[in-house]
Amino acid sequence: MIKNPVAITVAALGVVVVLWFVFQKNEDDRIRQRLHALAGVVSTTQQQKDTARLMHIAGLKQFFTEDVAVLMNSGIPKVKSRDTLLQMAHLALQHEPSLTVVFKDISVTHDDGAQHARVNTTVVVSGAHSRKAKSVDAQELEMDMIKVGGKWRITAIRPVKAMELE
Repeated sequence: MIKNPVAITVAALGVVVVLWFVFQKNEDDRIRQRLHALAGVVSTTQQQKDTARLMHIAGLKQFFTEDVAVLMNSGIPKVKSRDTLLQMAHLALQHEPSLTVVFKDISVTHDDGAQHARVNTTVVVSGAHSRKAKSVDAQELEMDMIKVGGKWRITAIRPVKAMELE
């Protein structure tokens, strides 16, 4: 027989609240998962048909705001819209039959409850122009993100200049 049902109910509620906090993902984890999902959408294989590649590119739309600004190295003009970015991605995927993208060392900075975040990460891109020639490129990036409709979207991407030794 239960002697103190109120104490048992309060204890059970306490356990539920603790478990909720322990297993709830924080915003940093959500941002990291979002970037890993982006890498999965961008990565392609040689076996994918053109239609599948176009679907990959269409899937990119969900990761960026309409007015995303992307600044790259090597004299590439600044990208000022999601549509332009998607066109560039389409062209790049036509020339690269196999592409793997990985985000490493993801560091997230934001205030709790904020709808904006700054992300520093290293993106590693490897591709194969043919079976014999493989290329690997790594670039440290700084990204601004905003939470729109419950999903984190990229609003700006900038390269982080590497320190050069003389």
